[in-house]
Amino acid sequence: AKNSRPFKGSTAAHTVASVSQAGIIPPISSWVYVTRSIVTRWSRRPASSPEIFHIHDRNGPRAVAIFFLAEKMNYPEIKLLIDGQWVAREKTIAVINPATEAVVGNIPHASAADIANAVAGAARGLRVWKRMAPAERAAILLKAAQLMRAREAQIAHATVLEQGKSLAAAVFEVRRAAAILEWDANQGLRQYGQIVPLGPQLRCMVRREPIGVVAGFAPWNAPIGSPMRKIAGALSAGCALILKPADET
Repeated sequence: AKNSRPFKGSTAAHTVASVSQAGIIPPISSWVYVTRSIVTRWSRRPASSPEIFHIHDRNGPRAVAIFFLAEKMNYPEIKLLIDGQWVAREKTIAVINPATEAVVGNIPHASAADIANAVAGAARGLRVWKRMAPAERAAILLKAAQLMRAREAQIAHATVLEQGKSLAAAVFEVRRAAAILEWDANQGLRQYGQIVPLGPQLRCMVRREPIGVVAGFAPWNAPIGSPMRKIAGALSAGCALILKPADET
């Protein structure tokens, strides 16, 4: 086709391969020529709408809908969540796309006062959260997991931009994080105590109680899955949490 171009070695080739790995389309050969057929302008369509590509390989021509293209992605606006409020700050840290070394967004830089306010807010929230019935906490966490799955596309494409994962790996990480949250939410229903016999007519009752405010630190290489291991475990146990993610992701 006149406007076709090879995608081998380019971002688009990486995207096509990633979508293929995710099971959305069949595997394609190493050399693929693609003709882009835009039905309507991208700016007039929702972010979840696909671009249509006509792929010509040794298996013949076929049309494929691809939902993720790196050049179409927008990085979300990031704010601090302190005491139930989203807060922006003038001092920020740049988020670099490792594929292009371009700045894709900025994250706010928390001050010492922000940290102190976060600790105080978490302590206040703990007094309410730890007194909730485990079933109530589980229902809230399961709803959060449901929202993560519904927003899988947006979360995955932000991960591709900031961390450099393939699309398939980013989608997998979002799904794994949601599964971790679901598992821990249900595990919170099974925080059983123990009755320990200590001697004749003497028994000891052991209860599991929330320990308090938890500080969580997450690395750059798993920006969704690693924080969720801290978040899900702490919240399902009835604790409050302050999370410090990596600056890079």
